[in-house]
Amino acid sequence: FFYSTKFKAGKKGKVEAGVVITGKVFIGKNTLVKNGSRIEGPAFIGENCVIGPGAFIRPNSFISSNCVVGNSS
Repeated sequence: FFYSTKFKAGKKGKVEAGVVITGKVFIGKNTLVKNGSRIEGPAFIGENCVIGPGAFIRPNSFISSNCVVGNSS
C-alpha cells in the first residue's frame, strides 16, 4: 500500500504543536494528533481519529478511520 503511486502524504486533520512527523505520512480529515506524539512514515491515518498525546506511530503503520491510538485524554 505505502509504496503505491496513489499514496500521497498530506495533512487534512489537525496536528497540535510538539508533534514530530518524519517521512511520508497521510492524516485524514477530522483527525486530531495531540502534542508529544511522534509519527514515522510511511504511515496512513484515516478520518475521525485521535492520536496521542505521546503516541508513537511506527513506520509502515495503517490506522483505519474512527480509531483512538494512545492515551486520548
